[in-house]
Amino acid sequence: MGYSGPGHELADAVNGAQPGLATLANKQVLVTGATGFIGSQLVPRLVECQARVIAAAPGLGWRPWVAKLVQEGKVTFVEADALTPAGADSLSEYLADVDYVVHLARVWAQGNTPLELAVDETARNLLGSIRFLAIAARRGVGIAYSSSVEVYGSPEPLPRSEHEPLRPTSPYGVAKMAVESFLKAHTASASNSIAILRYATVYGPGELAPRAVPNFIRAALQGQPPVVDGEGLDVRDYVYIRDVVEATLRVLAASAEGVHVFNVGTGLGCTTIELARLVLRVTGVPLEPICRPSNHVPLEIVCDISRAQRELGYFPAYTLEQGVSAEVGWFRANPALWCTTKDN
Repeated sequence: MGYSGPGHELADAVNGAQPGLATLANKQVLVTGATGFIGSQLVPRLVECQARVIAAAPGLGWRPWVAKLVQEGKVTFVEADALTPAGADSLSEYLADVDYVVHLARVWAQGNTPLELAVDETARNLLGSIRFLAIAARRGVGIAYSSSVEVYGSPEPLPRSEHEPLRPTSPYGVAKMAVESFLKAHTASASNSIAILRYATVYGPGELAPRAVPNFIRAALQGQPPVVDGEGLDVRDYVYIRDVVEATLRVLAASAEGVHVFNVGTGLGCTTIELARLVLRVTGVPLEPICRPSNHVPLEIVCDISRAQRELGYFPAYTLEQGVSAEVGWFRANPALWCTTKDN
């Protein structure tokens, strides 16, 4: 069976067979947030690796890939939000026979001030994640937790490696760091296999949230110039969704005892203004980005991925131009989705 997520033609051509993932065959994997941006593309690849997948989410959502597999009887779907007490309780009965949990579930924090955002982030994502992961950890289940490079804050020097201090500056980064700390504390007295995946800026087909790449593509395809804050000097490590999925699969296949932390990025930085110009070039729109005044202090986050390369055999397969081209193609094939803002 070929990979059935978006952009699969490019994925098949670049990645080919992955014999190192054979250990996932017949393993039972529970994925929370399974119908979100990353989950909806991880689940088909797990099925392709012959894993037995339980997909958990509040609903099947608007992306078709997981729903198709559920309808075909290839994936078990559990309608449950792992971040709520009721959802965590309903998923606990499935954990008895689960080999791995991939925890991707997250909701967007709401608030008008940093403090309000922090309260909501803590109440829903931080406490919700710890509640669910505590149940999984007590059952001895292997855990892969989707963290973020935002735990680093404003790093010096670049690129940032996993052993360096964490100084998050956003409620989102603080919450991710706190969950990481819980998992590390648990494993000090247990023997679970726990992987913490610090994802860089993930992009690709199936993404409609108000982030830089989809925002710029939407603008360009409507004949408008992308708008960047300040001079667009933020530097991000943009990693294509398919590479993120492959790294996550490799972590599950390794399944080593203890806590293992991996950056999942490309090791390359791109400024926001460069990204906007790349989108315009790929779409063939003869415009220039607009820079709007901003007091925003540019942030630079680029990953050192040498540990993932060395221990997982993870090597990103996609250039930024290839990935942006695939996402532009997906946008062009799904114009009806542009006018609806999605939240993950």
